[in-house]
Amino acid sequence: EAWRFILFSEFVFDLPDAPPESLAKVPKADKAAMDLIYDLCDRLRDSQQARETYVDHAHEVADELRLKTLTKEVEDLGDRDTFAFEERSFLRRFAETALSGDVGKADEILRGHRDSIWVTAGGSAQDWEMASRSLELLKTIEDFRRENAAFPSKLEELVDVYLATGRRIDTLHREFHQAWEELDDEPAPEIRKLAEKVDAGYVELASDRVMAFTAAVTRENWPPANMPSNREVFEKFVNPALDKRERIAYLLVDSLRYELALGLQANLEDSFECETSAVAAQLPTITPVGMASLMPDAKEKFALKERKGELIPMIDEQPVVNPGDRLECLKKKLGDRVQMEKLDDFLQQGENLNLAETVNLLVLRTTEIDQAGETDPSLALREIPRSLGKLKRAMRLLRERGFRTAVVATDHGFVLIEGPPSTGKKSAVRRLARDK
Repeated sequence: EAWRFILFSEFVFDLPDAPPESLAKVPKADKAAMDLIYDLCDRLRDSQQARETYVDHAHEVADELRLKTLTKEVEDLGDRDTFAFEERSFLRRFAETALSGDVGKADEILRGHRDSIWVTAGGSAQDWEMASRSLELLKTIEDFRRENAAFPSKLEELVDVYLATGRRIDTLHREFHQAWEELDDEPAPEIRKLAEKVDAGYVELASDRVMAFTAAVTRENWPPANMPSNREVFEKFVNPALDKRERIAYLLVDSLRYELALGLQANLEDSFECETSAVAAQLPTITPVGMASLMPDAKEKFALKERKGELIPMIDEQPVVNPGDRLECLKKKLGDRVQMEKLDDFLQQGENLNLAETVNLLVLRTTEIDQAGETDPSLALREIPRSLGKLKRAMRLLRERGFRTAVVATDHGFVLIEGPPSTGKKSAVRRLARDK
């Protein structure tokens, strides 16, 4: 009776309007005791010792009084987390508020309820996690729109805007879809509806960005004057170590777009000195062209030639299309000072990898992100964290093998497009497209 009296009192005090007539005769505290009731219930929910007991009694009281049934027509159940059935109401109100455009109020609801006792005890944490990710992406897109009412017309400014804030939107969007792919159960309908709106907002923004970018490239050509190109990477970042005869690793990672590089840097900074540089990809952004542009002498001797309707990347009049061609290009420049391995082989063999004493440039190559994206975008979303983890392991192993410097370079980026479908949990992203 004490539990019923206390919990029902909090529930009624929290209702914006009078409770249903069918509950009018249930004993409750006087309004003057409201602060005491609120404080007592907060303490019970926050106490590790009392939480389990609170949950049990709250279920009993709600069932005994048939509160879920008797209040099903009540749209606003207040703000407090007295009973489990209220959690769905709060989630629904959050989604409706966010969909209406009141981001501030939605954020307030989220902060007040995502750590509720009923979220952790009732197994609905994933719904609230998706609610949080949806809102963060929605707010970031809206902030970007306000700060950039119109995209800059100049190519340099357009790139600067992306490097400053646009890439963060790409990160949030990718992490949003990765979380969606990891859901164990079908999300609440209101969260799905919000997710679809947020994803549509991202696609619209990405489309506007691509149109502005394409128009700027058409007017000014590529790359922008203030940014080095991929064709300068080897000369600028690899040659200095080679000139000093230091051992250096050159990691060629297919589809490691800029925001992923920043994520890799964040993962490495606890153990290594790191620096990330934005570099302009070589057009057209396909793997053979992009990888060829990362080879020695590409700055002066890179060219594209057409053969039987295909563009063939060339270095010093020699085709550089596949990994074998790239190794030949490197050996032409460095002879027995270079060795090329797959990243997975290097990780598997570790200290047992035969590395000649003459080698001071070890090239490691991986195409996992790109291949996963072209096969199944959902697989790519799962592959990205694994690939970043492999790169971190590679850095540690390289240090153990005596390498003092590692350069991670990529051929092109990608754009994640299309969001969660109206039915079904998986295939949140339908296609992985390259940046043009």
